[in-house]
Amino acid sequence: MKRLLLILLISLSIVKTTFGQSLSIFETKLYNEKLTICDLINNYVDKQKDFNYKSFDTAFYCISVYDNRNEIFGNWSFVVRNDSLNQIGFTSLDLPINSEWFDNLYSKTDTIIKLFTGYFGQPLKQTRNEKNFFKKGEKYLPGDILKAMWDIDGQKIKVEYIIDGEHNDFHYSLRILRFKDYYGNIKLPEWWDGY
Repeated sequence: MKRLLLILLISLSIVKTTFGQSLSIFETKLYNEKLTICDLINNYVDKQKDFNYKSFDTAFYCISVYDNRNEIFGNWSFVVRNDSLNQIGFTSLDLPINSEWFDNLYSKTDTIIKLFTGYFGQPLKQTRNEKNFFKKGEKYLPGDILKAMWDIDGQKIKVEYIIDGEHNDFHYSLRILRFKDYYGNIKLPEWWDGY
């Protein structure tokens, strides 16, 4: 069992993120420690890159940074509420609907779900649409392609590969998020678990 866990940790560290971090960043427990904005920048943001700061409230803010060091470009976000890390997330850039991106994102999302399943156990919920979500000339509607969510001590980790957009301007998107009681800047209603 220890050997399997070691292999999974090594696998998680192979999938690189912003500045040498790995998907293992999603192991970080939320509300675990007090941190200042300087701590957040020093611990999670490459100081060589520009980052965006967005305030939701006096004690509720987000820092996001663009990542172009991986095959899938996107933005990492770190949300702080009441001086504690509240959310960690990655959202890919809007990617065109074509067969190349369909296959690429399907494969990468499936790999991430398998890695997280090996590390966190079976997902609490999972959606797997085997239907090919790419056909030339086809009309698209927003929807899930691959999606899974884990509950780790009351904190959720969600991986989703979706078709997103509106007004006939649709695209693929990959999102990974660790959260608890807030989803973005919105408090989760009691009836919705974030899935």
